[in-house]
Amino acid sequence: MKTRAVLVIVLLSVLGRPAPAQTTPFMSEKEIRALTNEISGDAALEHVRWMTHHHRPAGSRGFDAVLQYVSDKAREYGLENVRIIRQRSGRPSWTARKAELWIVEPEEIKLTSLDQVAVSLADYSRTTDATAELTDVGTGEADADYEGRDVRGKIVLAGGSPATVMEQAVWKRGALGIVSYASQRQNPIDHPDQIAWQSIPARSADGKPGTFAFVLSIRQGEWLRDLLRKGASPLKVRALVESEFVEPSWQAMCEAFIMGTEKAGQDIVYTAHLQEEKTSANDNGTGCAALLEIARSIKLLGDQGKIRRPRRNIRFWWTTENSSEAQFFADFPEERAKILAGINLDMVGAKLSLGSRVHHVALAPASHPGFLNDITEHVVEFVRQGNTPTYAAHGTAYPFTRPILAHLGTREGYNALVLPFFTGSEHVQFLEAIVGVPAVAFLDWPDEYIHSTDDDLWNVDPTQLQRNAFAAAAIGWLTAAAGEGDIPVWAAEIYGNALARVGRETKLALQWIEGASDPVPVYRTARNQVHQAVLREIRAVESLRRLNPGRAGLELIADLSGRLRSREGMWLEDLDLLFRRKTGTPPPRLVPDEKDRELSRKIPELAAAPKEYYAARQKMTPVPGLHTAMALECLAFVDGRASFLDIFDAVSAEALAAGEHYYGPVNRDMVEKFLTNAVKAGAIRLKEGPVVKGKAR
Repeated sequence: MKTRAVLVIVLLSVLGRPAPAQTTPFMSEKEIRALTNEISGDAALEHVRWMTHHHRPAGSRGFDAVLQYVSDKAREYGLENVRIIRQRSGRPSWTARKAELWIVEPEEIKLTSLDQVAVSLADYSRTTDATAELTDVGTGEADADYEGRDVRGKIVLAGGSPATVMEQAVWKRGALGIVSYASQRQNPIDHPDQIAWQSIPARSADGKPGTFAFVLSIRQGEWLRDLLRKGASPLKVRALVESEFVEPSWQAMCEAFIMGTEKAGQDIVYTAHLQEEKTSANDNGTGCAALLEIARSIKLLGDQGKIRRPRRNIRFWWTTENSSEAQFFADFPEERAKILAGINLDMVGAKLSLGSRVHHVALAPASHPGFLNDITEHVVEFVRQGNTPTYAAHGTAYPFTRPILAHLGTREGYNALVLPFFTGSEHVQFLEAIVGVPAVAFLDWPDEYIHSTDDDLWNVDPTQLQRNAFAAAAIGWLTAAAGEGDIPVWAAEIYGNALARVGRETKLALQWIEGASDPVPVYRTARNQVHQAVLREIRAVESLRRLNPGRAGLELIADLSGRLRSREGMWLEDLDLLFRRKTGTPPPRLVPDEKDRELSRKIPELAAAPKEYYAARQKMTPVPGLHTAMALECLAFVDGRASFLDIFDAVSAEALAAGEHYYGPVNRDMVEKFLTNAVKAGAIRLKEGPVVKGKAR
């Protein structure tokens, strides 16, 4: 029976799945139909619409309003253990109540107000009522901008970052405050009427309080500059601000559950962050709304018997971005062991035709290979193929073969890419070494509208919101529902993908040898690339053990892992064959040099609990040129067994697999320096390990 199971898996991996866009072995037709019918981008858009009415920096009254909204909706949808978790915060808790900016001389002109444009007042601006001359300081970021200008007692007009201008103009030179026309965009002139969400420091490093900054569009800023150049008399403005700071500072998250039927302590956690500026529809109104719609649909369909009830708990976290998760794990370190996987939704409803945006799905990195990546890639491809027009389908099921369409959305295709790991959102908090939970992320990018007045409802597409909610719902629900009977199907997916992935890595290694004028220096790198690929795929297959299979499932996992181990020699022989054909000589014997021996003796382990670890991470000095994702991976591979050299081998192979354009170079010195910095900061510590003597790597 065991042999037959292995043969079935091998056949599936070789022959592939028939018509993957039309069917999937993970869901029945009934389940696909139920999810497609129930999950609604239009309903999710109504949640987004409500949230856009609130300016919602963390710890503000607007944030409190949306926090209460999702909590109330979670209870309405029948979720369990719904609670709001208040947390400490290192950022000020600030709310703006009123703000107006006027020209008062030579004539009265209202420039902006909080009621008109919430982001026209920079966050952390303090209460003031100031009338003063407006003076142009260019960008206002450098000392040269102030040569020959006395700004004391004046309000400065500046195109630079309000935070930097606060330092230069207010704290150093006595200006009262700032009128800024700074932009978030690389090419600001392309968005002349966009107003950026900005903030100023609440206090300087030596304790000086910030004052205020108003934010205008580039068009308004240039108009004011022109008035100042042409004016025969001074231009006076009045800045009126009413705001409040709350002490102690706070942040919060809302947690809710769909309780599993069997497996406690294997929770799937969905995350989306609540805090942003007013409007801020796609970032991240869409993610928060999608979580509500996913929770409602899975709970309802499970109760109705239209889909399988999840065996594992599904948690939903509406958070203060990144800091809520870190604080949660610091406050409740025991919760880490209860989480099986994380799914982060951050900007999931963009109208993709605006700004040539692409929907990105980030897989978990090489430190966390496994079933979550494979099920994510499978489901996203299922949705993409069914919602992308194809020429061959024209006249039969045109334009889409498996349409997921909102009533009020576009009929655009699902332009989605599944990509190697990247940072930039809350999935990173799960992947940190101190937590160690595999996580994936959904994210629209690039975005010329984010963090500005342009991130409003008009650039959200309920159709894309519905597709992403469907994909994310399917990934989490399938993981939560997986049982013993599902193991062969999951194993087929992972093992078949493993063969393809190692094949791609082998192709890379062969190309390096063939393309090198002297293949000897690249031979070790080539072998390591294949070796690391095999190690990753063995771990991917072994990850199925976390789904608690029975005896038959465990035997299947062991068989497939063994087959991958046995195949490594064959893949490495391919490299040796090409080396001999190219050079006419046998491959070189790989003997560690003195530096390798030194690094192999350095074996790090985590040195702190979450609270202390996060504090140490804040103190770490970055290494120039080392990509933030690869820096995270250096720590993620720390397990008390891998040496500095092992970690370099793993991380460098991961970076090479993605391509230098993606992560940039990763060399031995970078990894050693970064890990040494982690030791100095107290995030990790060293233990003694064996010396490698002549061991081939």
